[in-house]
Formats: sequence, structure tokens, C-alpha cells
Amino acid sequence: MELFEPSVVAGTELKAGTYHIDVMDSSVVIKGGNTPITVPAKLEKADTKYPSTSVRYEVSDGKREIKQIKLGNTNLKLVLGAAGTSDAGSPGGQAIR
Repeated sequence: MELFEPSVVAGTELKAGTYHIDVMDSSVVIKGGNTPITVPAKLEKADTKYPSTSVRYEVSDGKREIKQIKLGNTNLKLVLGAAGTSDAGSPGGQAIR
């Protein structure tokens, strides 16, 4: 996943750059800095495939907080901060770049 601007995940600020995502049963691990960040997440299925990986933000106090990650070349998106079961099946530790 490529971040073009500084972004916030689970209260941690990420610099612009490339990050590796590991999808677990009910969370996602974002790696790319010194310390991996684990965030509760729900995997959801869409009706159509996403052409590329994209990030959806919510802006608060001038900071861009990541809320969703749409996974390119799949019909799956990660909803960050949403704990619980997914409607896409369990990916069981998939790694996404």
C-alpha cells in the first residue's frame, strides 16, 4: 500500500511511503516503519473488483485517519477499527502490498 501523505492509523502517524499489510482473522498489521501497527479490522466483499489499492480517509483536526483500504485486483476492502466477523471469509494471514 502506498501512502502519498502522512496518515494516522490507531493513533499512530505514518509517514508517506510504502507499507506492507498482513490481514489476520479480525485485524490488520501495517508494517513499514520501526514498529508494526495492529488494528482491529473487518474484511468486506464488494460486488465488483477494485482496479487498484486505494485508501479512504476521515479528516479530523487536520489529520487524515485511514478508515478503509480497498484491495486492488480483488473485491475486498478492509474497514479499520471495525472488529467482528467478516462477510468475505477468513483470509487467514494474507499478505498484501
